[in-house]
Amino acid sequence: MACDFCDELNGGKNNTFARVYEGRLQSRIVVRTESFAVVPSMGQLSEGHLLILPKVHRLSLGHLTENERRELATVRERVYTALTMLSGTPVWFEHGCVGESTGGCGIYHAHLHAVPVRRDLPIPARLRREFVEHRGVNFDALRRRIETGKPYLFL
Repeated sequence: MACDFCDELNGGKNNTFARVYEGRLQSRIVVRTESFAVVPSMGQLSEGHLLILPKVHRLSLGHLTENERRELATVRERVYTALTMLSGTPVWFEHGCVGESTGGCGIYHAHLHAVPVRRDLPIPARLRREFVEHRGVNFDALRRRIETGKPYLFL
């Protein structure tokens, strides 16, 4: 199966964005760096909801190279600053899958969600019951999780 995000980032027409916005919008990329693109989410949870996508196909953030992880930290800081000024402090999340058959949202290309909110959101009790919580997790920890074959929910 072809990757929707890879097709879109390479200017293809066989992706959801191209089908929905055909003839109206050439691209939704708002920031482009050497390794990443930042785009508005098509299924926004709030105004300003953005996705940070690696340009190279990666299943999850845990699959990023060391250089990509460093660059992602810089891109994330830029997105944080912009969203905080315009829309609210972002909540970040990603489902880190280890393979295309291990769950996820149907898009098997890493994408970090940045959802601006104007208040603190409590982590739902159900998530606390079903997942082991680790505070202060960095992208190296996500890589280690993927290396052991374990998916994750990064929030």
